[in-house]
Amino acid sequence: MKYLITNSDDFGMNESITDAILETHLNGIMTSTTLMVNMPGFDYAVKKAKENTTLGVGIHFNLTEGKPVSSPNLIPDLLDENGLFKINAIQRKNLLAGKEIYKQAYIELKAQLEKMFDSGIVPTHFDSHHHITGVPMAFKASVDVANEFNIEKARITNIDFRYANKYNGSILTKFKREVLNSPKAIVHKWNKSKLRSDGFKTPDTKILPTRVLPLQHDEVEQFIQALTMLKPGVTEISFHPGYMNSNPYDTVNTASLRIRDFNVATSKKVKDYLSENQIKLISFKDLR
Repeated sequence: MKYLITNSDDFGMNESITDAILETHLNGIMTSTTLMVNMPGFDYAVKKAKENTTLGVGIHFNLTEGKPVSSPNLIPDLLDENGLFKINAIQRKNLLAGKEIYKQAYIELKAQLEKMFDSGIVPTHFDSHHHITGVPMAFKASVDVANEFNIEKARITNIDFRYANKYNGSILTKFKREVLNSPKAIVHKWNKSKLRSDGFKTPDTKILPTRVLPLQHDEVEQFIQALTMLKPGVTEISFHPGYMNSNPYDTVNTASLRIRDFNVATSKKVKDYLSENQIKLISFKDLR
C-alpha cells in the first residue's frame, strides 16, 4: 500500500499563511502542519488548530528566523546584533560542532516545545524551519528535547530523488552521483538512521516533486508525475502554501513557491489522482 503524508510548514508564521494552510486542509489534500511557536501568528494558529482538530499539528523547530522564545542572554551565540536568530546560511555553520552551541540550541528548542505544550496542543511530531535540525548540534538538541517530552515521531531530512525512466541516462547518472553522494546528503542519511535507531517513527522517504525528471511545464502535472514514482510504504511531501502577498518578507522565489504549493494542494486533479490510484493520505498521527 502507498501512503502519503502531506505536511505544510510555517503554521503560525502569520495569519495569512495560517489561513492558507487551513484551506489546503479543508478543501485540499493537506493532512499535517508544523507550528512556529516564536512567530507573530502563533496565538492565531493555536486558536485555529483547536477549531480544526482533524489537522495534525507538529512543531516546526526554528533557529533561523525571528526572535527566540528563551531569554536572549541564555543563547547569545544563536543571535545577531539585533537579538534575532542568525540567518540560515550563518546558523548552519554555527551549529556544526561545540558543546556550548549544543547547550544553547537545547535551551531554545526546549523553550519552544514548552510553549507549545502550554498552549494546550500536543505536537504530533517535529521538523524544523530550513531543515536546521539536519545540522549536527541542532539535530542532537532536537532529539534530546523530543525524547524529554515524549515526542515519538519526526520528519526525515534526507531527500529521495526519483526520476522518469525516459530521461537522458547519462545526465541523470551524473546528477544522482553529485547530489546523493554530497556531504550534506550523507549527513541527512545518517540522521534518518539515527532517528530510527533511537526509536523515532518516521516516514520511509521524503521527496521533492520539483526534482522529478523530466520537468513538466504545468505545476499540477509536475506533482502528479512525482506521485507516479511513489513506492509502497510512507512518503512525506512538504509544502509551503500561501496566498498572494501572504508574507511581505518573502523572496520572489518563496512567494512563488507558496502560490504553487497552494494551487497543487487544492487541485481537484491531484485529489482525483490520489483516489484513482489508491494512494492513501495519512498524517503523522497515523504513523505506527
